[in-house]
Amino acid sequence: MHPLNSYWHPKGRYLAVEVARFTKTRKSTFTNLELFTFDDALVASTSSGSSAAASVPMEVLDLAKTEAMVDFGWEPSGTRFGVLHVSESTGGGGGGGGGGGNASAGKPTFSIYDMAGSSKAGVSGVALACSLPGQQANALFWSPSGRFVLLAGLKNMNGQLSFVDADAGDALSAGEHFMATDVSWDPTGRYVATSVTSVHQMENGYKVREEKAFLFGSWRERRERERGERFGKTSEEKNSLPPPQKTNSPLFSFSFSYFSSKQVWAFNGRPLYAAAKECFYQFLWRPRPPTLLSPEAERAIERNLKKYARAYEEEDAALLHEADAEIVAERREAMESWRSWRASREEYAEWLAAERVRVLGEERSKEKEFEIATVEVEEAVDSREEVVPPGEL
Repeated sequence: MHPLNSYWHPKGRYLAVEVARFTKTRKSTFTNLELFTFDDALVASTSSGSSAAASVPMEVLDLAKTEAMVDFGWEPSGTRFGVLHVSESTGGGGGGGGGGGNASAGKPTFSIYDMAGSSKAGVSGVALACSLPGQQANALFWSPSGRFVLLAGLKNMNGQLSFVDADAGDALSAGEHFMATDVSWDPTGRYVATSVTSVHQMENGYKVREEKAFLFGSWRERRERERGERFGKTSEEKNSLPPPQKTNSPLFSFSFSYFSSKQVWAFNGRPLYAAAKECFYQFLWRPRPPTLLSPEAERAIERNLKKYARAYEEEDAALLHEADAEIVAERREAMESWRSWRASREEYAEWLAAERVRVLGEERSKEKEFEIATVEVEEAVDSREEVVPPGEL
């Protein structure tokens, strides 16, 4: 059996233990999840100091024998959990070795299970809620408010993003943040940020460009060589020491990237903001203080949410009506101003007509002040003279 990996639920209600077991031939391993439930009765019995040993309910979820788990995550405020798993027979998450025409070959599958069971399937224990194959992801991130999951292909998977609605069991949208290394949800669950930081964590250190410091022999050999050079050893004694040996393992490595960036998305995958920063190392959301409401008060608000929503909707409607009234009043004032100006110009036109009659007389005042005449103008465009021989006439 391989080393175990444990995953606690954020509320402490569940515990998942990843167990990799050998097959009978001991040539390969298969993964199963042992799921423990710590209900209220168990917590009460242990906190009261009861001498009776409380039994912890446990369920076992077996993945297929060719499946390996890539990542695991609990829904922060619920009973569901997500699993990214991939078939080892297809070569992991690369998917580049030709899948016989299958687009999802070699790509992980994202599955959501519910510890509360499924009422539709009539299952009381842990039950499969939905499964989405062919995901280009190696990490999953639940929204702090639950329901929404971001599947990300970080680092060598070129920043492929998929936003999933766990309630609907379907993907909302897809995006890409090339070479993304970090994902950070906003505490409210409304926004999520992806970033490419200047420090990339790899298997053997933090590196994008590696600067190696080689070990020159052992520590004792280095010390003897330094002492020989300091106290003037003979050339024979110096040559007796082994020559410096370079090793392939780096003592340390640095990383400097000048193409760092960050992007902010809405919970449904709509891009909101993007910026490139030089030497960008970390992105953090401003934390939110804990609520002052008790869990009972929160549940009461959820039960009466429609009543509270109705009051706020009425207030919003009143504000909109007030804004509309202001706009209508402005338009009415502009129309009245136009009508008064038009009436003043009509009075001026009447006064001008009367003055024309008084000055020019009634007959001349009716004459038009212009005449329409048609004029023809001839213009020579081209003119040529050519001498014709008498015989051609």
